[in-house]
Parts: sequence; C-alpha cells; structure tokens
Amino acid sequence: MTAVVDRKTSGTNLPAVTDASAPASGSPSHCGAAMTMAAAESASLPWAPLQSGFAAWTCGCGYRLDADIAAEPLAAVRLASARVESLHWELDAAQERFENALKAASGLGADRSALALAAGLTPDELQDLLQ
Repeated sequence: MTAVVDRKTSGTNLPAVTDASAPASGSPSHCGAAMTMAAAESASLPWAPLQSGFAAWTCGCGYRLDADIAAEPLAAVRLASARVESLHWELDAAQERFENALKAASGLGADRSALALAAGLTPDELQDLLQ
C-alpha cells in the first residue's frame, strides 16, 4: 500500500494521508478519520465558493486540503497559475480605470487634496499618476 502525504498542515501537525490504492472517489484521512468535502472559502475571493472547482476536504480538527491538490497536483498548479494570470489582467484593467478616473476628475477641476484623499494617495503619488 502506497500513501501520499500532503506536507501542508493546519491546526494540528498531522499530515493528511490519501491511500493511493483506494478508488479515486475515496476521501483522504486526517487525525485517523475520513475527511469530508466542503466548499472552500477565500477571503480574497468571496465569490469563489460559487464557482466550480473551489472545494476542500475538511477534518474535524480544522485542517483543510484543497480538493484540486488532493486529486491532481499538477492540474491544481496549472489552474492556480491561470487564476493568478487572470487576476493580473484584472488588476491591470482596474489600475487603468483608476488612473482614467483620476485624470477625468482632475480635468473637471476637482481639488487636488480632496482628490488625493478620495483616492487614498499622497499628494506626491497623485502628482505622479496625473503626469
């Protein structure tokens, strides 16, 4: 019998173990008991549990193991990489919209100190963005 050990731990320092000879639908175990599947939550992506593919195995002690990683480690890496790339594109677009809004407000005569305060910028940072 071959066991796959996940080195990521939480709560207790016990690794999660999946029996590699068990059927693919088998659940990993932790603390000597089978883990259960639950929607994973993300503080940075509050909508994530609503999207497919965001799930985790959970243990009664609080340990969580991403289902993607447990099922297909390399597929999970590719998926995570794609998510990061998508967020980079989204951040770039948001930064451009932010700068356009600053320039438009400045062009309409908004007070520079009020504009800096509204944008959460120092006057020097605002000046750099408006140039």
